[in-house]
Amino acid sequence: MCTAVSFWSTEHHRYFGRTMDFPVKNTPWNLTYLPKGYLWRPLAPQAAYPSKYAILGGMRRVDDYYLIGDGFNQAGLAVAELYFPGQVDYAARAQPGKINLSPQDVIGYLLGNCANISEVAALLPRLAITNRQWYDHDIIHPFHWFIQDASGTYLLEPTSPTLSLQRVELGVLTNSPTYANHLRRLRSFLGLSADAPLKEALKDYEGDLPQARSPRSRFIATSIRLAHQLPVDDHQAVAQSMKVLGAVKMAHLPGHDDFTHYLGMADLNSLRYFFTPVPEMTTITQSLPALMAKYSTPQVLSQVP
Repeated sequence: MCTAVSFWSTEHHRYFGRTMDFPVKNTPWNLTYLPKGYLWRPLAPQAAYPSKYAILGGMRRVDDYYLIGDGFNQAGLAVAELYFPGQVDYAARAQPGKINLSPQDVIGYLLGNCANISEVAALLPRLAITNRQWYDHDIIHPFHWFIQDASGTYLLEPTSPTLSLQRVELGVLTNSPTYANHLRRLRSFLGLSADAPLKEALKDYEGDLPQARSPRSRFIATSIRLAHQLPVDDHQAVAQSMKVLGAVKMAHLPGHDDFTHYLGMADLNSLRYFFTPVPEMTTITQSLPALMAKYSTPQVLSQVP
């Protein structure tokens, strides 16, 4: 499932965060650091490669492989994967002449090789996302990717083999349907025409918010809550955005596989990550520059049971 947000503070710091909503897996999600030069080993036939950048984010370790749910690199590029069922069009097999990646390998490749959105966009024509299981022999996961750098927030929706980015003006993402469909439903909820100003309507809305766990309800409710929190200064940015994410945190309920494992928020100017495991709700804060100065090997910085 999952809900993600991005925004700028009044001091022009960039913030990027998410809830990690997922079923129980064999290994836990932890705040993890990977150093520059870490050797990524994506599924064959793609060759191993050293990371050009250090990375900090929410990850799972499976044997000696790392799966990134979200994170950022030392250049300030941030990427998060969210579920996108019923919408993806992955390549059925490896494509000759392409960089062939499983869905779980995409974030590591982008953060390990790209400094900004321009480099991501230049890479996409060479990239094929293949319909293959990752190392933990799980299902083939349908993802879309929420991406931010200093130029703005973007979305990679793999709805065709030709990959491209679209701009995300509201700074909110959940799961299926497509982003365009979410925007239409949001306008309908607010009673807006297709050309009416949306951001002003979000701030002015004073009615009840949807309470369901569905992606559509979370998209509408989070868009309105985030609009009501902005503008915000750096002193309040993390706390206020954690309230927005906390409002859509999912309990582990009978009959529901998905529940929230952690809330994550990153300040992409200072390169700090604020990791809040659930249900402990004790925030762990780490600085990527400080970790780079201290460690030359991967480090698990939280221990979620």
